[in-house]
Amino acid sequence: MDPRLRRSLFVLFSLAFILTGCGSSTAKDVSTSSVLDAGSIAQSATFSPDGKFLAAGTFLSPRTGDTVWLWDVRQSLAQPKAISLKGHTNNVTSVAFSPDSKILATGSLDQTVRLWQTSQPDASPTVLTTTHYVQSIAFNPNGELLAAGEIYGDVLVWQMQQLNQPDYKPLIISGSGETINSVTFSPDGRFLAVASHDGTIYLWDVADLQAPPRKLQGHTIGVTAVAFSPDSQTLASGDYDGNIRLWHVSDLTQRLLIPESVDDTIHGLAFSPDGKQLASAYFLNKLVRIWSVDQPTSPPIELAGHRGSVNSVAYSPDAKLFASSSDDGSVRLWYVGQLSSSPTPQP
Repeated sequence: MDPRLRRSLFVLFSLAFILTGCGSSTAKDVSTSSVLDAGSIAQSATFSPDGKFLAAGTFLSPRTGDTVWLWDVRQSLAQPKAISLKGHTNNVTSVAFSPDSKILATGSLDQTVRLWQTSQPDASPTVLTTTHYVQSIAFNPNGELLAAGEIYGDVLVWQMQQLNQPDYKPLIISGSGETINSVTFSPDGRFLAVASHDGTIYLWDVADLQAPPRKLQGHTIGVTAVAFSPDSQTLASGDYDGNIRLWHVSDLTQRLLIPESVDDTIHGLAFSPDGKQLASAYFLNKLVRIWSVDQPTSPPIELAGHRGSVNSVAYSPDAKLFASSSDDGSVRLWYVGQLSSSPTPQP
C-alpha cells in the first residue's frame, strides 16, 4: 500500500478512536507512566532548550480544536501546568523552539507558521504565510533562520530579523518537488538537511542556500525523518520501510544501515544530548526504540504503552527526560535512565 494512503487511513482510524472517548480513557488507565492528555492526535512534541517547557501540536478535534499545548515541566512532572494556544485552523504538524526558548514556532496544514512568545503565550502570535501545507519546521542554532518544509516540495527559509520589514518574503528553495517530511539544521549551523518523499536527503550549505544542494541517496523509498548528532558529525535518516541509515557528514558516505525486520514506518528520530543514543518512533507497531550509537546492531531498548502510532520523540536538554507523542492523543514522559536498562516511566 502506498505510504501516504496507509498514513491517511490510520489517521482516520485514530481520530475516530479519540473522538469516541477511547483515546482519553486509555491514556488515563495507564498508571505506570506520566501521560499528558493532548486531546487529539499529538503529531509533534519537543522540549524548549532551557528545559522549562514541553510543547505539542495536535490534529483537528471537536473537543479542543486545532491546539498547540505548552506544558511547564519544570514546575511539575506529574501534573504540569498546561496552556492551550489556539489560532490554527487546521492540523498542527510541527513545533519548534528558538534557541533562547523565547519563541515557539508552530507549523500547520492551514498554510501558516505561527510564532508565539513563551513569556506571553496568551498574546497574539506573529503569523507567517506559506505557499502550501507545512510538514516540518526548524530553527538554526543561532535563531537567525527558520525553515519550513512543505507538502509539495518547497522549503521556505525566513530571516528572523527581517520579519518586520515591509513586503519581506522568505527564500524558497526546492528539491525534487515531492513532499518534504522533515527539516533540520546541524548543531554547528553549517547545514540544512531535508528528508524527501522521493527517497533522497537534500543537504544545503547554509552559507549559500541558493546553491544546489548535495544529495544523499541510498534509501529505496521515501525518507521520513532526519536528525543530526550533537557534534554534527553524523546524520541519521529513517524511511517508510523502517530502515535507519547513519551518514558521515564530512564526506556524505553511509556509515551504517540499521535494517528493520518488519514493514513499518519511522515517524521521528532524535539523538540524546550526549550523542550516545538514537531514538526512533514507529507507525504500525506503536513502539519507541532506543539504539546505542556505539553498538547500533545490538537489540534496541523498546518502550511500549502507546495505543496509536508514535509520531515524534524528543530528549530534554539535561537528558533526564524523554518524550513521545502519539495518535492515541497522549504525550508520554519517561526517565532516560542508563543505556543498559530500559528507561523508567515517569511515576
